[in-house]
Amino acid sequence: MYSTRHYEEVNKKLLYTVSPYLGDWQLWIILHSYGPFYYIDEVTAAYRTNPTSLTHTVNRVGRAKANRDICHKIADILPAEYADIAADLRKTNWVWISLIFAYKAEKRYFGMLGSFIMAAILCPKALWRTIKGAIKKRKDK
Repeated sequence: MYSTRHYEEVNKKLLYTVSPYLGDWQLWIILHSYGPFYYIDEVTAAYRTNPTSLTHTVNRVGRAKANRDICHKIADILPAEYADIAADLRKTNWVWISLIFAYKAEKRYFGMLGSFIMAAILCPKALWRTIKGAIKKRKDK
């Protein structure tokens, strides 16, 4: 529940951040930037996985790029007091790492290299942790 006092502004920002892959968390972030909101701490719905749904049939690179774009759009609309969070969203570690793996899965190695370079520049520690984890998995096999 939230106050409808800012409905037009919330709706405008929600339309700016719209994505066929995500929706809920943009709404929660936008609502929170306008003040408190409340939730019911109970399971009130069920999540069904449909193998023919949009999120399961679209290429991995497309989904990873959409995630990156959403993070940048959220950063664009955050109030000034959240500048540090906006800066983190612009270099979001998991987005760049997921792009590397998405390009690899699609055998698009030039894109993989570009994403690797961006990850090395923007989130070197996360990239290194991912590399160490992959090496450890190979050793464990």
